[in-house]
Amino acid sequence: MKNTLIKKGTLRARIWAMLTVIVMIVSLIAPGSKLGKVNAATQGYSVTIKFFQHDKITPKNPGNVGDNFFLVVTAESDNQMCYAVKKVGTLNSESKTINIDKGDFRIDVFDGEGNFVRNDRNNQSTVWWAPDYQGYYDVSKGYNIRTIRLYRLKDGVTETYPPIANMSISKDDLINNYFDNHAPEGYEFLSASLVKTNDSGEVWLYDNAFTTTYVPKVIQDTPSAITEDDAYFIFVDVLHSDNTHTYYLTPLVTDGSSANTEFTIDSWCDSNGNPKPNVKYTASNAPNTTIKVLKAENPSEFSYNNAVNGAKCSEVTNVNDYKLSISQTEDKDEAAYTDTFYGNINLTKISATSDYNFLTVLGPAVDYGVVASKITHDGHSETNLATKVYDNTKGENFDPDLSGNGSDQVPGVCLFGEVVGEKVRFGSTTPP
Repeated sequence: MKNTLIKKGTLRARIWAMLTVIVMIVSLIAPGSKLGKVNAATQGYSVTIKFFQHDKITPKNPGNVGDNFFLVVTAESDNQMCYAVKKVGTLNSESKTINIDKGDFRIDVFDGEGNFVRNDRNNQSTVWWAPDYQGYYDVSKGYNIRTIRLYRLKDGVTETYPPIANMSISKDDLINNYFDNHAPEGYEFLSASLVKTNDSGEVWLYDNAFTTTYVPKVIQDTPSAITEDDAYFIFVDVLHSDNTHTYYLTPLVTDGSSANTEFTIDSWCDSNGNPKPNVKYTASNAPNTTIKVLKAENPSEFSYNNAVNGAKCSEVTNVNDYKLSISQTEDKDEAAYTDTFYGNINLTKISATSDYNFLTVLGPAVDYGVVASKITHDGHSETNLATKVYDNTKGENFDPDLSGNGSDQVPGVCLFGEVVGEKVRFGSTTPP
């Protein structure tokens, strides 16, 4: 009987011991317990980067916005700061979570002015080693996350990873020397976007990029049809920051039903007319964009290369019976995130009573009595001229009889592209 009681007592003791152990384990791993904090610290810290559309609500896949981004996370306790730098890698999805190990956190051993303030964990003036500064983010020791920042590696930095392993520079110098503090191109950080706890945080970005387009636009004060047979072309030349050019060429055609005719540029091209689909028009291109109207000698054979080199065409100031002027305007819609630049081809109907005179009709030819492709000199003449081919087989004179008296007589300016037969002769066959 005694032995039986001893066995029963031993069983109860064992059960109570087991229950005690279970309760102790549960209390240690419960939320807020010391073990829970240690586990969180062991797991490190995670940051999720999220992209949104213009409305700042709808998630958006940004495409590939680059792979040169880094996260810098800082944490502080009552008497010291620690930080971690983690390469983000490629950002090409609606969200991406970056896990930062506890070992990635290091003490910032410099003060705000870049002065070296401590040499080891115990603030002793002894030789320090980088491993002594690792693994310092621990909420159980009073650390709380202070800031989460997304940085882009500066242009020209060749290191694939900034030199932080040896802790040779302060956090502030590291950021100033290696990083640019701005969001991926076309995106902006949302205000109040930093969602953080001591275990995880988030960075939100929204699409603030404007869709920028260039639109050639014909504006007629009196609409009428302009056909392909009229042989007019719209030519746009864009000079880019790297000193390269892209172009757009299209026939200037209107149907006469509307005062405004807009032309959609589906793709910019090189000088040979090859499409450049990856070239996008931006607001910075606007000051370096020229638009003109060309008249082709043969519209069916007119090419990009002809337009770029000014071959087989001429730039015009009139289009049929319209006076031509060029202007550029911008229409920026902040709500719709669109920015449209218009290259305006303004066509004003010419009035026979007020818009025509000798100069507007003849242009540079107004300075010559005769302008022709070929002139055959056969008889007395008293005029200056401009011609591609001058045939003076009969040896005739130009007589400037009416330009002055005696030795003061001058023939004026004459232009000859080619002389056939006798040489050009200036004289006086009629006495003054």
